[in-house]
Amino acid sequence: MMRVFYVVLLLGFVAGCGDSDTTTPPVQQQPEPAGYQYSQSSVARQLVPELTAAEFDQLIQDNTEFALALYQWQAERRDNVFFSPLSISLTMAMSFAGARQQTATEMASALRFRLPDSKLHSGLNKVLLHFDDVSAGEHPMSLQLNQASWLEQTTTLLPTYLDQLALYYGAGVYQTDFIQQPEQARQAINQWVAEQTQDKINELLPEGSVSPDTRLALLNTIYFQANWAQPFAPESTEAASFYQLSGSSEQVPMMRQTAIRAGYSEGAGYQAMRLPYANPNFSMLLLLPAEGNFNAFEQQLTTARLDAIRAELSEHLVDLEMPKFELNQQLNLTSALQDFGMQEAFQADVADFSGISDSMSLFIGGVVHQAVIAVDEFGTEAAAATGITFEVTSMPPLAELALNRPFIYLIEEHETGAIVFMGRVLAP
Repeated sequence: MMRVFYVVLLLGFVAGCGDSDTTTPPVQQQPEPAGYQYSQSSVARQLVPELTAAEFDQLIQDNTEFALALYQWQAERRDNVFFSPLSISLTMAMSFAGARQQTATEMASALRFRLPDSKLHSGLNKVLLHFDDVSAGEHPMSLQLNQASWLEQTTTLLPTYLDQLALYYGAGVYQTDFIQQPEQARQAINQWVAEQTQDKINELLPEGSVSPDTRLALLNTIYFQANWAQPFAPESTEAASFYQLSGSSEQVPMMRQTAIRAGYSEGAGYQAMRLPYANPNFSMLLLLPAEGNFNAFEQQLTTARLDAIRAELSEHLVDLEMPKFELNQQLNLTSALQDFGMQEAFQADVADFSGISDSMSLFIGGVVHQAVIAVDEFGTEAAAATGITFEVTSMPPLAELALNRPFIYLIEEHETGAIVFMGRVLAP
């Protein structure tokens, strides 16, 4: 019996996809949820992304590097890990489009956005357009990606920013009342997310994440459902031992299939297999470190090594044992992004998002992500959503101070608390 030690699922970008100049995602004519005003720039969607093949390859490499870095960050803090690098990168890129100066520099470094801005957004647009094409192909599957923003109804965004949302992401804005009804707005956003993810993610924005100071929320959702190219027979699924890193084991439902035609390789300290879906554009890459080698393998999993593993795959007939599993993971990305060097974006009165609005001093109040997956004998169902809330610096209460009588004053050094000068004014 093959010992199944660990399964790592990597969801990333599809490399080598071609341009699409014949289809475009439909603009919502009556967007849900009903009752909220929706608007979108009249700028047409870019149907032929303007970047070279080399620039697109660079985008894929950069985003893979970010995905692996975020995987490693989570692996240090939790047991199971599951997230959508694509959802996170798309949502962060929409906010990055409005960042300026040091805020933009820090975001680019943290997110591994190394291409010039227009090339970055064109590249992500190319991914979106490609996904629209492959999901509409001859092999049945469900793949839905949606972007939207929610704006406080009394505020406005720069037309140039709205143009970018429409040009590269096919996105517009809903208007809502964050100031007087923040909880109702939060629930409406969560309802929108639930609808886009087939009710797999029902509360992306937790209680307290939306306040009267919220002015803008950027959202991305992904829903994925696909059957295996060679489904497992349910009658072959039996309880079997799953061996944990601690050395203990537990009984889990283990699926079994013999002679799967798939890409497979064995390397120093690992086995790898590309398990195909019925839609040949998608597969699940399974990486099984040798017993006792998991930590070392995981720590050395870089973009270069992942590319090398992929290159070694060749067609085999594989007998596979694989556990059925379901995961629901929530991730507060604020800490991760700050650890990656993205500091200014979260600081009131310091963050520079003047490319979004020139009438508000915006900063990021929080970045949340949730991803769910269910793997069984027939295929995979997965969903993910990412949300970014932007706050505005609150105006302090109005007070009055009239120095029209004697007063005392001190000049202090704040870090040490030293009083450098002190005096009083009895008669100016």
